[in-house]
Amino acid sequence: MPAGKAILAHHTHPTIGCPAGTKSMANQDEQRSNDHDEEESANPFELDEKGRTVAFEFVTHVILGLVAGGRLEPRGKTRREFIHECRQALSEWQEIHGAPVSIDHTGSILADAQAEHSRGRLERAALLYATWFEHWTNGVVSSILQRKSLSEESTIAIIRKTQLDDKLSWLLEVLELPPISTAHRNRIRQCAEVRNAFVHYKWKPNSFLDEQREGEDRAKVNSLLEEAEETVAYLESYRDIHVYGGRVALAKRLLLGEGDNAG
Repeated sequence: MPAGKAILAHHTHPTIGCPAGTKSMANQDEQRSNDHDEEESANPFELDEKGRTVAFEFVTHVILGLVAGGRLEPRGKTRREFIHECRQALSEWQEIHGAPVSIDHTGSILADAQAEHSRGRLERAALLYATWFEHWTNGVVSSILQRKSLSEESTIAIIRKTQLDDKLSWLLEVLELPPISTAHRNRIRQCAEVRNAFVHYKWKPNSFLDEQREGEDRAKVNSLLEEAEETVAYLESYRDIHVYGGRVALAKRLLLGEGDNAG
């Protein structure tokens, strides 16, 4: 059983059984109906397969967020030990935070960017790639500040008041992270410029005489978007190595039961 489902099973309320005793057939049918109604009322979270899948993904999301923020450490633990710590951490997290979570949209944003690019909607693709880069950057900054036990209020202030260029340059140095490659920083900046021109609509007069120039501009944007995929791969590798230190990848393997970890 996948770890997330095992954790869910650990927290599932027991099913209410039928009371003991001998009854007539009619009374038994009535009792079964009453028990069924009572069970649905007392235990409304009986999940079908789709519900269990969604719940597993939710639990996994929370666990990996705790790992990314340095609150769970998978290294040097067996799968059983890690799952046990996950259960404890989830209970503590629920007591402190209740239900609220921060949803990571980077996966869907990237998929939408790739889809828009394949359809030739270059400006929309650039908007989505630029958004992905911002989400990635804010996620990295947030993860490091959480590990440094900075307050949530201060973390939000730093993310909101620091420009993207600053986050990708001197702020990384302050956070003791290695610099981002200049080539990749330039691509991120160029995607932001295309996004800004599209969103804020920098109107330019157009005519049939400008078709060649427009074609050249689109070719440049298309080339930039193709290179943006290289930057995405670079940033994901950077985060896994320098920010997560392999912890998130290891946690995923342990949760999915893809091997044990004893050292």
